[in-house]
Amino acid sequence: MEIDATTQILTFYSICLLILFLYYSKSILSTDYEKKDNKELNKN
Repeated sequence: MEIDATTQILTFYSICLLILFLYYSKSILSTDYEKKDNKELNKN
């Protein structure tokens, strides 16, 4: 089964976007946790 160049490019871009999305969502979650931790530290 042969795969066209267009399908290869689309698959490549979709994988890249997926990785970027996962990385971006992880960074957002980590910053949220850091903000919560800082608020708790400031209370003490």
